[in-house]
Amino acid sequence: MDDLFGQYESGRARLRQIADGPLTPELWLEALATMGELQAGERRQATRISFQVGLPRGAKPRLLLYLLAHQGQTMGKDQLSGVAGIYEWARRLRELRVEEGWPIASGASRDDLRSGEYVLEAAIPDPGLRERWQTANRIRRMKGSALERLLTYFRANQARVVAKDELRYVARIQSHARRVRELAEAGWQIESNLDRPELRPGEYVLVSDERLPAKARAHIRLRYEIMERDGQACRRCKGKAGSGRRLQVHHVVPVARGGLNLPDNLEILCDACHAGVHAVGIAETSDELLNPELEPS
Repeated sequence: MDDLFGQYESGRARLRQIADGPLTPELWLEALATMGELQAGERRQATRISFQVGLPRGAKPRLLLYLLAHQGQTMGKDQLSGVAGIYEWARRLRELRVEEGWPIASGASRDDLRSGEYVLEAAIPDPGLRERWQTANRIRRMKGSALERLLTYFRANQARVVAKDELRYVARIQSHARRVRELAEAGWQIESNLDRPELRPGEYVLVSDERLPAKARAHIRLRYEIMERDGQACRRCKGKAGSGRRLQVHHVVPVARGGLNLPDNLEILCDACHAGVHAVGIAETSDELLNPELEPS
């Protein structure tokens, strides 16, 4: 530890010398070079101390130990970079997930995490996760459109939760969410956190391998339009989907009283507000566009 602090103080002394005089572009370049040397030296010393205290030599096992100690907590990239002690720490995290099946979520897989944030979701590896990434890699190489590859991947994982980073990887495009919506509008029964409160933003499930009939597909398209119009939030409480809440389409004038499936007669409500409007239990409400027969009277 003395070597680490000694080197740090020596570098700081050089930086203070530079700061004492007029700062020029040339001197600032020297300061940047000094800071680079300090950072590299700190990493080398920190790695040596890690060995001395008995931590694993590899960056990957050190990252796993740290994530296990903070399982379920959001960890930042600076913390993980420090633990790994190497510049390619993000690649090691991907190897833990893809090659060994550790359920490590990130901003690439969950909309509720920011870029550079990671969460180990469970303390044991998922035996199916590695196989799923192998499947994704095979489908990614398929010829055809992004829409066709996405559908193939959904069907290969029917009834399983898939994350947005898997879909982006398979589709080979950034606008995968739009293509998922197109599949839903085409009648494929794909649900998201708008439909299931237990799903996180960016997670999807193909619940059935059967396409819905034309009338149902028209209702799905209309539902997306109403969701967009209302900002994917409840008209009453302004709540978004998630945290046990789901969003549903409500007829302002019930169909039984002559109400029509027109935008002016449709609004988005969360299930709690929807239950309050009908004076029923939350479990008794449903999306009135997708399930008109279940609309409370």
